[in-house]
Amino acid sequence: MQLRPITGSAIRILRHLHQHEEPHQSGVYIAKAIDISYVLFMRTAEKLRKEGLLVTRRGRNGGFSLGKPAAEISLYDVYLCMEKELHLGDFLKNETGHPIGDYMGSLQDGIVQNMLATTIADLA
Repeated sequence: MQLRPITGSAIRILRHLHQHEEPHQSGVYIAKAIDISYVLFMRTAEKLRKEGLLVTRRGRNGGFSLGKPAAEISLYDVYLCMEKELHLGDFLKNETGHPIGDYMGSLQDGIVQNMLATTIADLA
């Protein structure tokens, strides 16, 4: 399992917004603060916005803010938003009841539970 750069960027964006509670920060400011390109920021922000994890506001006093409290956003929420599903391997589907399939299924369940128990607030 390897996270794509966009997923790491999503976690960093949300953590930054939690740590710097100024309302409605600009995308340029956030991208610069977490050292990612503005293009990557906007691509990531759009996905987060569609899932309700980020709120955008247009206009002079516009910008970005968290869609809900950081303590209510789990790493698994972010992961699903960016990656769609957690898969340790396709062989899991055919190996249920077999020691390797059972082990890998248990490992995957453990990862999901750990991600559900960890919030953006925990990472700040």
